[in-house]
Amino acid sequence: MDSRSRKISAFWAWLLQRPSTISICVCAALVAINILWGYWARDLTFGDTSSYFKGAVLWHKSALIDIVWSPLYAIYYGSWLNVTSSAEAATFLHRFGLIFASVVLVLWIGLVSLPRTLALVLAIWWVVLPIHYDTLYEVHLFGALPVLLIMGLALTLSSPWRLPVILGISAVTRLLIRNEYIILCVVIAAAALYEIYAAGRRAGVRPALKVALRYVYCVSFAAAVGLSAYAISWDRGETAEKMASAKHTLNMCQVFAFGYQQRDKSWDKSPWTECQDLMQAKFGTPYPTLGQMAMSNSAEVLRHFLWNLSLTRAGAEVLLTNATTSEYNPDYAPVKKALFWPSALMLASLFVLVLGAWRIYRSDNPYAHTARGHLTRIAPVIAGLVLVALAVIVTQRPRPSYLLAQGVLYAWIVLLSLGACLPNNSMKWDSRWVVGALVVLVLWLIPPFRSIEALSKTGTLGEAYSVFASGAKRACVSRPVNKLFIPFYTTELASYLCSPYLADPKSGVEAIGTLTENAATSSTTFVAALDAQNVTSAFIEPPLMSQYPSLGGCGPLQNAFRERGWVLLNYREKGQGECYAAFIKD
Repeated sequence: MDSRSRKISAFWAWLLQRPSTISICVCAALVAINILWGYWARDLTFGDTSSYFKGAVLWHKSALIDIVWSPLYAIYYGSWLNVTSSAEAATFLHRFGLIFASVVLVLWIGLVSLPRTLALVLAIWWVVLPIHYDTLYEVHLFGALPVLLIMGLALTLSSPWRLPVILGISAVTRLLIRNEYIILCVVIAAAALYEIYAAGRRAGVRPALKVALRYVYCVSFAAAVGLSAYAISWDRGETAEKMASAKHTLNMCQVFAFGYQQRDKSWDKSPWTECQDLMQAKFGTPYPTLGQMAMSNSAEVLRHFLWNLSLTRAGAEVLLTNATTSEYNPDYAPVKKALFWPSALMLASLFVLVLGAWRIYRSDNPYAHTARGHLTRIAPVIAGLVLVALAVIVTQRPRPSYLLAQGVLYAWIVLLSLGACLPNNSMKWDSRWVVGALVVLVLWLIPPFRSIEALSKTGTLGEAYSVFASGAKRACVSRPVNKLFIPFYTTELASYLCSPYLADPKSGVEAIGTLTENAATSSTTFVAALDAQNVTSAFIEPPLMSQYPSLGGCGPLQNAFRERGWVLLNYREKGQGECYAAFIKD
């Protein structure tokens, strides 16, 4: 064999070798960087995140939390305010930190339990789908992290401490992040009781007590964390109980109304702000608990449950492929529709899962033996997460952002099953050349964030914030009583702009977004209407001019404000008579 042939043979042998862990991590990083390129163009998050920003500011300023509203998330969010005082920058950084942490955890789960090529597939699947990294609200991505940690620990911890540690983390997750994980706690606790009972039967009382003591340590730690959080909460006792009840009843009002509107198109009110009359008509009270709903009208609750269950396929397709073939939206925000491939991929994954499970439990090869061990170790977690998913689906809906951790679990099981279906000679597919080809294909075929259409890129909340931020302190706290007029993104801008300057960020500031019907007939009547409403600060945004051409554009509006004693705080011209402008009553 000549020198050239030897070099070719050596190179081919190198390509057939298993990829190293480091090379898999580097490949995952390359894919993540490519997918997230241009992510800084994302708009400032609207909706729920702006409300959580109040809690973040409260933690940053006073080291206090709200025990009712995901306090651990507020601590994490607020910690970024030590890095930057800008709400826009802090919100972006805290989201980016969550994306990074989730990718690391998903890759870790794959590397400790799957062939390295399949571990990379799991990480790539997680990082390329916008439904994961660009999920509507960051709190849902944060809520998935402890569950991903639990999955990884279930696969790696030694037997004596596996369930105790998982139970402790599950309890902290329930207390400080997501209420529904009480179900996971109950499942793990049941497994713990069985372990203690089995130890007693097998070896007597003393070994059983040693097993029980490990659970006592971990649960005591979780209780200490919960009590510490309660001690620094500004709402405790009856106040916290009332807030938790209000949170639950408002949630049930909104989710029932949203599903009802999908079932009955004749109901055309807003499920977010006008659900009370519907609840009064169906259940006899505008804000019932789920229990009260079931007691007063069980048939309607059953229809609600069945409707949510009927959306499960659509929700699973969006969660796993970022699109659905269903005509009905399983989410609240718009989702991508496709003709057939989401359903085809779902069916293919189910086929692989069934075939792989059959081979895992019928074969005696090393891979099947290892896979059975992984499934046995993680079985209580699987059972708990399935029950959590079922509870979320029937009471809320199969919203993908609520089920991110369950999506990772399903994808992991499918890939574990796929490994059992592939040839036993792993050199053929778990090799460097397969990894290289996979990365090249992904970089070539999957567009980065800057090239895709996304709801998070279409808003102007971040632009408005950047214009108004410099004058926010004067606009928000210049008087003992401040009232803001913000026609668009009313609650979001009020929260992001004013919370850092309020003595009590949780109280917020009064903000209105509408005036009387004839207020916008001219610039003069518009400013007069603001005075009549005792508005102290007004934030003008470009859409206002197109919505009310009678205002005459920014020039006449500025003159009208000036004539009635208002002072200009911020201004940015947008062209065609439109502008951003902030005024304060002198």
